[in-house]
Amino acid sequence: MKKMFNVINNFTDNKKFNSILENVKINFPWHLEPNTNIFKHILIETNELNKREISPFSYKISEALLEKLQHKIIYSLQIKFIVPYKKIKVDFFNETIPENLNYMGILFLNTSDSFVKVSGEEQIKSEENRFITFNKNIPYYHSIPTEKPAIYLEVEYGDI
Repeated sequence: MKKMFNVINNFTDNKKFNSILENVKINFPWHLEPNTNIFKHILIETNELNKREISPFSYKISEALLEKLQHKIIYSLQIKFIVPYKKIKVDFFNETIPENLNYMGILFLNTSDSFVKVSGEEQIKSEENRFITFNKNIPYYHSIPTEKPAIYLEVEYGDI
């Protein structure tokens, strides 16, 4: 499999992008990850029985992203809200499974001083409506912002 890494600015049109933001702002149920400063909401998840579990908030938030990923299988989709910390904190690389041939995509919903670091690549700054995609089997991490929260959609997807 060839290595894939791509950064797309202005990923979706402004009207659709603003619709995502509006749906996140209104009575949105966030869940705190234990022992972290990260709130998340799982929108789509494939469980152990290969069945899809879908949040009732999924369509309104993910419509623009899924439209761009046409003809792809979505294995998981979650939205994350990372609370700022006093100084930039870097997480360790996420564990990867070398046999996983899926892709990871991150759509930044706001601009913050956080970044994503994909192994072997430059740091990618968190900028509103920027989408990065790369092979799921490549280690990556997110930094913790210091000034304002970092909010993004994280999707694992594959080819049909």
